[in-house]
Amino acid sequence: MRVLVVGDLMVVVSGRVERMPRPGENVVLSEPSVHVSGVAANIALNLRTLGIDVTVVSAVGIDPFGDAVVRELVDAGIDASFVVRRRDASTGAMVVMVGPDAERTMVGTRGAATHYRLVGSKDLLDEVQPDWLHVSGYTLMDDTMAKRCHALALEARRRELSCSLDLEGATGKRLVRATVRFSNVDRYPRVLGRRRVEPSPGSTLIVKAGGEGCYVAQGGLVTHVPTRAVDAVDATGAGDAFDAAFIAARLRGLDLETACRWGNEAGARTVAVAGPRAPLASPAGPWS
Repeated sequence: MRVLVVGDLMVVVSGRVERMPRPGENVVLSEPSVHVSGVAANIALNLRTLGIDVTVVSAVGIDPFGDAVVRELVDAGIDASFVVRRRDASTGAMVVMVGPDAERTMVGTRGAATHYRLVGSKDLLDEVQPDWLHVSGYTLMDDTMAKRCHALALEARRRELSCSLDLEGATGKRLVRATVRFSNVDRYPRVLGRRRVEPSPGSTLIVKAGGEGCYVAQGGLVTHVPTRAVDAVDATGAGDAFDAAFIAARLRGLDLETACRWGNEAGARTVAVAGPRAPLASPAGPWS
């Protein structure tokens, strides 16, 4: 089973702050840590932990950060042969400030991941032979990338290949056609223009709602799937963990509600630790 992931790769410096800085003020992060991250890295590394093969399509610079990103992906057994090394842009980098409420605020640059060459849709799918395509909404922020991802998603649809899109970073005007769409409860009304979760014709919509779990809109029904309570430490990467676990469950043939429970559990484990990823157990025990 292989997933083709299209999204950002970067390096992040993460730490805690008691409050956000005021204009002109310097704030020093406490408990700092450095991670290879970005949506593509988070999802790919989580999928590998759950036993799924992954190919990543993205871009980094020809710099030490880019070297570190590619090395961590390859060391984890991820196919990084489609990660473009750009000479004209540096690797993306973010500073992640985590407040007392565990919410994170980020500032930085997407760098080389803003736009890059995407191999022709047919050639890419022929070479990778994925069982699932996942596209990050951040990739669609650039018009050229939105068109390239749209063509890729259309080719995946023609091949009856499962395709998911996370709406984080996306706008309503640039959405690619996907069989599964992920959103968080805050992003949902801004992208889709609805105040509450409503039935989603033509695709499955998963709305991630933090401590409430998630909502599933499919056909004419909306279903709530609750999650367990955790002491939140850092919300960074929780949505990516949800997406990865959901995809892993569906690839194993599990039903939609069970896949959502996998996603909820992955998100709960991730918010309970500092940094963008948490150790995710094998699919035995609490995942089944």
